[in-house]
Amino acid sequence: MRVLIVTNMYPDHNPDTPYAGIFVKEQLESLMRHGVECDLFLIEGFKSKIKYASTALNLFAKSQFGGYDIIHIHYGLSGLFTLLAPFRSLWKRTVLTLHGGDILDDQGKRIQVLITKQVIKRIGKVITLNAKMNTVVAKRHKNYETLSCGVDTDFFSTQDIRCKRDLILFPGRKERMVKNYALFQAVMNAYAEKYGGMQIIALDGFTREQVRDLMSNSRALLMTSISEGSPQSIKEALSCDLPVVSSDVGDVCSVVGSAPGTRIFQLSDPPDYIADLLHEAIQESTESPGARRGHLLRLGLDNEQITKRLIQIYAEQAHAI
Repeated sequence: MRVLIVTNMYPDHNPDTPYAGIFVKEQLESLMRHGVECDLFLIEGFKSKIKYASTALNLFAKSQFGGYDIIHIHYGLSGLFTLLAPFRSLWKRTVLTLHGGDILDDQGKRIQVLITKQVIKRIGKVITLNAKMNTVVAKRHKNYETLSCGVDTDFFSTQDIRCKRDLILFPGRKERMVKNYALFQAVMNAYAEKYGGMQIIALDGFTREQVRDLMSNSRALLMTSISEGSPQSIKEALSCDLPVVSSDVGDVCSVVGSAPGTRIFQLSDPPDYIADLLHEAIQESTESPGARRGHLLRLGLDNEQITKRLIQIYAEQAHAI
């Protein structure tokens, strides 16, 4: 099977966010390990929004004459080309993975959301990440399925560290409004008053190896996001057996479940209450080594299981043409 991956995010291309789209790269590599021939078509929209239109001719030629069984688009805006008349013949061969900001209004990208809603109507199969996204997609498309990106559980695993450092991880860039660093800081201030200070590290600009080592060496990961799709950092933290405390966004609640050493809160909860949850999760994790990693593995969110289902989706879509 031959698949063309069309995306506007891929690591080592955007100097401002060198690890953006790492989950796309890892998914592509996992597909290739399973015998799928994959080519990458990167739309460098971070340079100019004009790229989405100016690359359409090259994309049309590649998709028409490349012998591809499936065109897998990551992120709604990357599928802008499907709105052009010459691509009508390709609609049934397309699979679109939505990632959150492209379809959810609460991330503030309203123009992108409007475009994505039009793109969805011209896609063979839509892949979503959570129930909230399903609600939006279901109004415009019948053929959709929830399937998050998998985690490399061999790479993200517990390291042999005898004593964890007093670190709390913030998953993302502090400046991104949707990540809600102001609430994170308020929680950590409350935590310091009750339980003692902790060092804060934002997971921004680190290599994959550094992220893994920080997750293995920290006390917990605290996510205060306003909106998410299916945050990889939550799954990676669980794979490293790190305690997780998170706002109820995206698919976090269903992923975390009732695993020991984890807590879910509402954005309306006061910071001192969330600080208590963080303390509880850290304390509980000391009595349940391996519980968070075991929980993730039982959910089947590793790359191996996700890739197998994705290949089935490709086969089903190719057969339906």
